[in-house]
Amino acid sequence: MVVSNAHAHYMYTKALPNADLVVDDFGKPTPAIGHVNMYTGGGTTNQFGKDFKNHQKTWTVALCQLDSDGDGLSNGLELGALPESACSR
Repeated sequence: MVVSNAHAHYMYTKALPNADLVVDDFGKPTPAIGHVNMYTGGGTTNQFGKDFKNHQKTWTVALCQLDSDGDGLSNGLELGALPESACSR
């Protein structure tokens, strides 16, 4: 049994496609994807968290098409929300 002490808001995880499936490079779940500390959440938000807030904490086509972390991949691609029609969720 794995017990997580993550404090991600469940409603936000459900508002984003596949957010509950996001893992780090080592396969460890990262439930607080909008925070600098993606494992426990709370505190400082990262750029994705800021962008999510700027979109009224709603998955929008514009948020889907953004590249919040600046790596050249859209948020939608990184969350597996493509084809682009999935951006509207």
